[in-house]
Amino acid sequence: MVEEIYKRYSIAFKKQVVASYEAGASLNVLNQRYGIKGTTTIKRWVEQYGRAGIRHKIVTIQQPEEREQLRQLQTELKQMKELVAKLSLEKFILECTLAVAEEDLGYEVKKKIPTALPNKREQGIKKRPSS
Repeated sequence: MVEEIYKRYSIAFKKQVVASYEAGASLNVLNQRYGIKGTTTIKRWVEQYGRAGIRHKIVTIQQPEEREQLRQLQTELKQMKELVAKLSLEKFILECTLAVAEEDLGYEVKKKIPTALPNKREQGIKKRPSS
């Protein structure tokens, strides 16, 4: 059985990493330099021990119309995903029903539709000469 190793960092170590962050080092550089594998570990330390907090917080400033438009788009996306799921399920049910019918009848029921329509030359239809 493989033994898992849990790392516990001292408060002094955490403050040292936070000081490096506040001096300008990026989170990725600090992760590599100190061998910290967690993606949010240093962010938590900066919020806990840092003076100014994390450097890059995202703040979204929107007009009320933009907020309403975003809400409508999110609702529409949710409805579309539900519709795709419903249609996929219906398609699956129809394909299964068709397979059972073909098995019971002993022949193929499904019509074969050509994938590409032939062009006019292949049909033997010639263009009229332009006058």
